[in-house]
Amino acid sequence: MNLTNTKKTSIQTWNVFFIFMFLLFLDSFYVYFFWSIPYVISIITAFFSIFFIINKLNYFTFTKRNILPFCLFFIAMLYNIREQKLNGYIAGCAPFVSLFLFFNLKIYYKAKFLETLTKVLSIILIFSLLAWFLVMIGIHLPKNTISYNADGIKYILNNYFLFIEYTFDNITYQRFMSIFIEPGYLGSLLAILIYINNFDLKRKEIFILFISLIMTFSIAGYLMLAFSYFSYIIKNKKKAFIYIILFLSVLLISYNLITNINNGHNAFNELVVSRLQINNEGNLTGYDRTSIELDNNYGKFLNSNSVIKGVGSNNLSKFGGGVGYKAYIISNGIIGITLLLMAYLSGWFYNKKLYSLTISLLYILMFSKGHSEIFWAGFLMVYTCSIYLPENWRKKYHMI
Repeated sequence: MNLTNTKKTSIQTWNVFFIFMFLLFLDSFYVYFFWSIPYVISIITAFFSIFFIINKLNYFTFTKRNILPFCLFFIAMLYNIREQKLNGYIAGCAPFVSLFLFFNLKIYYKAKFLETLTKVLSIILIFSLLAWFLVMIGIHLPKNTISYNADGIKYILNNYFLFIEYTFDNITYQRFMSIFIEPGYLGSLLAILIYINNFDLKRKEIFILFISLIMTFSIAGYLMLAFSYFSYIIKNKKKAFIYIILFLSVLLISYNLITNINNGHNAFNELVVSRLQINNEGNLTGYDRTSIELDNNYGKFLNSNSVIKGVGSNNLSKFGGGVGYKAYIISNGIIGITLLLMAYLSGWFYNKKLYSLTISLLYILMFSKGHSEIFWAGFLMVYTCSIYLPENWRKKYHMI
């Protein structure tokens, strides 16, 4: 086989690999067109991963720094679903077959996956954004209705094929979430990807991700982006103090504009600014992930005999239910939270740089918002692909 054919075969192999892994990525984010076939994509990609790892060992490097974080995440996941029935174990474990492959990819292929993922995701988002903007200004596009069941509640959504939207009666402003199930999940993902790509808004892909994040009106996404930007300018800007002052000045000017435009009756004020106010309980108004009952029971739980191992997810409703770090700690106790934090910080342990630490802290911030997504394959793919990369990874691995 000549050099041209070898290169062509290598490209084809990579394309097949990316397609299967991207399907798992989308499935883990609950894109609407996979709702009717739960577990199917993760099981198919699991078999593909086994076949691929047997036949393409040259794509992988099995080292302690790859295997240990995988094991920590896997054990933490198992502990989290310890009370589940067979379906729950299938849903939890099937993606981790593919994730084992992912955690052990050679660093070049991890960089290549991030580069390809960023480009493909930006293409999806630009078409979604254009369609979303058209609908927001009153242009009628073809649509149908779809439904989604979660925790015994049936949600009805408008499906415009390029994006979906919820149909709650109290919705005044629609938040952008593309083909994904919730704007907050999309916002968190985009904040992480923008940081990993060094806030290079001159690249059209990153600019699309940035605009998409803004249109999600996700407080979690905004706060994660702000946190990562502070880390970025402190590390990369010689005049970091000046940049911080400029950044804070822009925030102050934006705040005054947003709160005064149309007397505050605008999307940014009602969906973001008003939800950043501190309520009587000392929490953000927009942080509605836990019930008052769970907040009241949290302190009691910390002083109970269950604090070590947790009460389990099946008993969480007795404490008031909800998501977020309080709900996770009540369910899994000190054991569960320790395993999770060790997993998130394990990559930084082997790559002691501010860049890696910031990535780990972004995931911990995401977890504090809600624990539903912490074991999603898509988020863990981005984590393991980025945590060992140098900041100039696109240049070093010839992605530019």
